[in-house]
Amino acid sequence: MNETIVSAINETAIKGSALVQTIDPNWLYSSIAQSSAAIVGLMGAFLTTKLINQRSIIKNNENQIRENKAKIEFLKESIKDKEEWVKKAKSKIFLIHDSIIFDGVDERQKARALQLAKSESEKEGFQYICTMNSDAIPRNDFDKDFDFDKYVVKTFTDEKEEGSLLGIRF
Repeated sequence: MNETIVSAINETAIKGSALVQTIDPNWLYSSIAQSSAAIVGLMGAFLTTKLINQRSIIKNNENQIRENKAKIEFLKESIKDKEEWVKKAKSKIFLIHDSIIFDGVDERQKARALQLAKSESEKEGFQYICTMNSDAIPRNDFDKDFDFDKYVVKTFTDEKEEGSLLGIRF
């Protein structure tokens, strides 16, 4: 029995050494190739995930740009509308004085007030209207470069019906 066991052990040892000697090197190469392929696959998956994520970020940024451009256009239109409104509102502003405002006022002060009204109305963009009797105009007290008649738009008289307001004589 001991001989049988020893012979089985010897036989196994011989077969084992035969196994060691007959290992195929292609198995090693195959294992290395499979491991490399797995690493390449993992790296490819990582890069693909990064690219997909990058595409998503790009699309989000493009959408935000589109939305912000739309907001800018809306604001431009809103500003344009407001600027037009302000321009129209300014053009409709006027100031009217009747000659009673100058009652008892020195001629030099009247002249200075009318010149100031002219310069301020031009500077601020409003229309100044003053009704005065022709004998109350301080013609001798205006500055030399101020031509009062240049700013007279309409003159009413009681001499003829055409010179009256709306063709009505009072």
